[in-house]
This record gives sequence, C-alpha cells and structure tokens, in this order.
Amino acid sequence: MLDKKEIDHLADLARLSLTDAENESLQKDLEEILNYVNQLTKAKIDNLPDASVGLSQNQVRKDSEPLVDEELADAIIKRFPQKDRRSLKIPPVF
Repeated sequence: MLDKKEIDHLADLARLSLTDAENESLQKDLEEILNYVNQLTKAKIDNLPDASVGLSQNQVRKDSEPLVDEELADAIIKRFPQKDRRSLKIPPVF
C-alpha cells in the first residue's frame, strides 16, 4: 500500500503540488492501478498462441512496372531548360 510519503515523493518528481484531499484521492487511484497490474501478473499465459506468428512474412505489395507515357516523357525532357541525357537538372534548393 502506498503511504502519504510515497505519494508526496511522486508528486515532487512530477513537480506537482497536491492538497491533502488530492493526495488521498491519488493514493486510492494508484492503489487501484497497482492492484490491477498485480492481477495481470498472475494471469495464465502458458497456452496462448505465439503473437509473433505472421510478422516474419512480407506484407509489402509486389513491385510492378511503372506506367510511363514515353511520348509525354520525351516531350517534357525536350522542353526542360537544363538536362543531362534523360535526367532533368534543377537549381539547388539550399
């Protein structure tokens, strides 16, 4: 069970100034939380299926050929002011 001194210490760590009523309320709330966590530690998990199954499979879509309109690409490259073969040169951003 948490006592007033421990709650005060936690409040100091969190830089909270608590009234006596808030301290008591927080003490009760933290007790309930810790009791629930304690119940979870007692749960039987021996027969549960492995949760990591399926994580090793590739979930990414397969690559496909990009749809390119060659005529449009050639027209854009032809009209671009600076180019190096099929690469378009742009001014530096920074």
